[in-house]
Amino acid sequence: MPRKSPTKASKLEEAIRLKSLREVLGFSQREMAKEFLVSQGSINLWENGERTIPGAVLKLMDIYEERIKTGKTRK
Repeated sequence: MPRKSPTKASKLEEAIRLKSLREVLGFSQREMAKEFLVSQGSINLWENGERTIPGAVLKLMDIYEERIKTGKTRK
């Protein structure tokens, strides 16, 4: 089932969440893009709330956040 269009507020929350995750991991936008197999421009647009973060990327974010909570991160 396709994802519903996010509200402006939820889009901003997702943008903040992505940037926070990236910073916790100690990644630059370029490094995060490489990790997620997307362009650096995509990371930039998502972090600035200019584009909606795709569902697959949100799922990756969930996985990374869970690994951070359990201490199973790698760099």
